[in-house]
Amino acid sequence: IRLTARKKPVEPPVKLALLTRRFDPHGGGTERDLMITAHYLLKAGYDVTAYASEIRGESCDFPVRRVGGFPLSRTGRLLAFAYAAPTVARREGNRIVLSFARTIGADILRSGGSAHASYLAAARLWRGRMRASVMRIS
Repeated sequence: IRLTARKKPVEPPVKLALLTRRFDPHGGGTERDLMITAHYLLKAGYDVTAYASEIRGESCDFPVRRVGGFPLSRTGRLLAFAYAAPTVARREGNRIVLSFARTIGADILRSGGSAHASYLAAARLWRGRMRASVMRIS
């Protein structure tokens, strides 16, 4: 009698979406956090795609797709991305949606990227009191 080992069926990698308003592979802060997260997710075997409304460079490791970009006000663009990005990511088969921006319907939200009080105080000087106040609530 000859016994042969059964091979476990190979499952395709889990598709995971990373959402960010601006994708810049050489940026700092949130962009750097996204790149590091993507690196480790790819290393763990996930199929990663980034979705952004503004793309300032390419990634050699994973695709980056543009979402939104409507010629609306700043608030309109933010709202359009908040609603559209998770919907587009799910429509393209992503099982997990991790957001680095304020979005509606992501599975995971990476909180951060808020303005600091010192930045808002400086913004009053170069943007004017009214525009700096609007920044606080946007």
